[in-house]
Amino acid sequence: MTPELTVLLNAIRPHTAEKPHQPQTPADLDWSLLRRLAVTYEVFPLVNRYLKTRHPQADLLPKAEQAEWRKQAQVYAMQSLVTARQLLAMIDLLGQQGIPIIPFKGPVLARQAYGDVAMRQFTDLDFFVAPEDYLAVYHVLGDAGFKPPDKGMERMVGLWSKLGRDLVLRNSRVVLDIHPRLIQGPSFFAIPQEIWKRTRHIQLLDRPVNALSPEDTLIVLALHSARNNWTSLKAITDIAHLLSNHSQWDGPYIIRRMKRFGSLKILDTALRIVRQLFDAPIPIDISSAPITGALFNALAPDNKEEDDHAAILSIMLRSLDSPLKKLRYLCYFLFTPTSEDLRVITLPQSLNAVYRLIRPFRLGWRLLKCKKRE
Repeated sequence: MTPELTVLLNAIRPHTAEKPHQPQTPADLDWSLLRRLAVTYEVFPLVNRYLKTRHPQADLLPKAEQAEWRKQAQVYAMQSLVTARQLLAMIDLLGQQGIPIIPFKGPVLARQAYGDVAMRQFTDLDFFVAPEDYLAVYHVLGDAGFKPPDKGMERMVGLWSKLGRDLVLRNSRVVLDIHPRLIQGPSFFAIPQEIWKRTRHIQLLDRPVNALSPEDTLIVLALHSARNNWTSLKAITDIAHLLSNHSQWDGPYIIRRMKRFGSLKILDTALRIVRQLFDAPIPIDISSAPITGALFNALAPDNKEEDDHAAILSIMLRSLDSPLKKLRYLCYFLFTPTSEDLRVITLPQSLNAVYRLIRPFRLGWRLLKCKKRE
């Protein structure tokens, strides 16, 4: 492991973790590389805070780097503040129409895990909606100027509301990611009513905001991290700080929920990673076997979340516990159209349901062409 990555991991480790921060900073550290790594891994605010609390940065950073670190810190601080205000505006806009939402990730997770909205990098806003509010949210936000990035998707919103697909909307300033299920997938990932009842208020810019309970936040972070093949060091750091920032955990509830989702293996992997990487406190009993592949994914230099549908399918089929859950996920993949399907084949809106039948044949044709090229 390089000196820069070692310092970065020390910097993002929760302060309450069992292993203390390493006191010595290598004299030959490449500060420019450390800054770039912090930005790439999306943990710059944590690394910057670590350096500032250890020594005045003038004593650590070369003069050529001091201005760059200061400028980067100002960019993220302003971005966090602006995005948090946009979230409050979204809550007000939908609340005026009687539509409840549960924001997660973004500024809400920054408060839950780090206690400070400025300590987490984020650009878009994610929130859960009840399935019956999916279309209403789309129309309210559409009237406010938010549109899908692909115009062809507009005619699919009705079908996607039935299939539980995420909906991405944007305007000139912010991207919204609307989730009718805990993660995009079969109906067993539907948002349980109990989650809505377990929400609690957190303070965001001196205003109370509805948020997931710590237990449900942990569940959601583990599911999303697995779906992205554990490629986000930021997400793993979020889990570690969330665990360290909350002392009381309902372990039986977490296990019961993950068992219902067929995802106990995912929970075990998530907790083993944060224990191995950060020595973070673990609220439930987990396997003692060391983590290898998933941890290396998070530390890979080309740290990118998976967006290839076939790769996500492979990841989830490996991660889910039961054969029945794997089969249902496979069927969801085979019969749920994506925006790529819309670009390849154009049908009138009245025939949207036909995309579900066309998709398996299109996937088979694509696989056949790939084999021919080989």
